[in-house]
Amino acid sequence: QWVNNPALNTKIVTDGSNPINISSVEDLKGGAFIFWEDNKSKFQNDIYFVHMDGNGKVSTRADGKKVSDNYGNKINPIASSNMPNTAVVVWKDYSKNKNGNLFAQRVFVNGNLMWQKDGVQVTPDFPDVTDYSACSDGHGDVYISYIAKADEFRSSYKLILQKVGVEGQLKKSIDGILINDSPGIKSFSSVIADEEGGAFLFWLENQNNKTILFSQHIDSTGKETWGRKPVAVSNSNQTVLSYSVRRTDFSSLYIAWQIQKSDKEIYHQLLSFTGKALWGQGGK
Repeated sequence: QWVNNPALNTKIVTDGSNPINISSVEDLKGGAFIFWEDNKSKFQNDIYFVHMDGNGKVSTRADGKKVSDNYGNKINPIASSNMPNTAVVVWKDYSKNKNGNLFAQRVFVNGNLMWQKDGVQVTPDFPDVTDYSACSDGHGDVYISYIAKADEFRSSYKLILQKVGVEGQLKKSIDGILINDSPGIKSFSSVIADEEGGAFLFWLENQNNKTILFSQHIDSTGKETWGRKPVAVSNSNQTVLSYSVRRTDFSSLYIAWQIQKSDKEIYHQLLSFTGKALWGQGGK
């Protein structure tokens, strides 16, 4: 952005070993946070971050700062913009058990860690978390959705929502809010804050050899407002490969997804905040 010669790109991070799983989010002031996973110690993977302002100037240590002092592998950081000049990152942490726990940390532009030095544990010790996502609302609260296998004896997948306050306190018990529990394999969860203390959730689920896109809304009390059964966004005779969802300015959510047929096709839909499909069942 800051130079016209690609050979002179602005270098943000120095002394990286093998940076992977890189993500970035706005700081809401014209700059950005960058998070990545690296094994610079040669003993374990850690999560690092830097901040840069709108001119590409790094505000923190140019070699990155760890988000946690926990001893053990930490992988796959998922970042979300939070309040101005801060960001929140969620990662899978293997410091306590072989299945890993989800931890979260809120960071500041100067590199300070806003929550505990190890981060905040947001999942209990027993579940095997297979997927997760995060977002923040205008008040700085963080919403984390994750998918976990029920246990080794029961073939079931759970979608769970956890909420973390600005100061790092869990707004729900460590078990979170159960959104859905069913035998179908779940994947690719997404969460969007409704700005009223609740959240919209989306996920893919295998049913009858098809992969269907489902959704649900949870209000600030944890109540499912779209009924006990989730809303099917895609048609039940289609297999969804991937999707994206965004909140619009018209009290609705815009969803686009790709399906697998003899050829791949792309569908889209507007879903009202009350769960009504505005472009007909299955989208267009």
